[in-house]
Amino acid sequence: MFVQYVSFFPAMVKELRFREMLEATLTRERSTGDQGERLLEFGMYQDGSWRQLYESGDAQERRYVDRFILPKTDCIPGTKMAEFHHYCLNCRAGTIITAAKTDTSTITAAATTMTTTTTTIATVSAVDSHTDEIILAAVTKLETEGVVNALNYLL
Repeated sequence: MFVQYVSFFPAMVKELRFREMLEATLTRERSTGDQGERLLEFGMYQDGSWRQLYESGDAQERRYVDRFILPKTDCIPGTKMAEFHHYCLNCRAGTIITAAKTDTSTITAAATTMTTTTTTIATVSAVDSHTDEIILAAVTKLETEGVVNALNYLL
């Protein structure tokens, strides 16, 4: 019942879909050993893979990597930004051989799907497959960002 109720909140549906996409990229990383499969997970490009962002031909994405990420000297060790910074430095130095261009249409399609906010039976079914732990983690993240207040879900 709660799971169906959660499906009526577009922010929750979006966060749960992001978590599905994140799990899929982590699975690909584990199976291929390629860190480039990871999602950025922060900022305006959070839905993009490390490789997709690093190898991008888009001028704005190139500026983000070349002028913001690569010059950073104050990344906090262990953070997502520090890990991406390290990946970019290694790519730049040639110590990481980036895989041949992979089909990023799956990631792009998933990111596009995440923006859909209409609640449908399909959305309810998709949310039904999530465990309480995943839903709680999503609510906690959205609360931390100030997007939702858990008490609103319970009222």
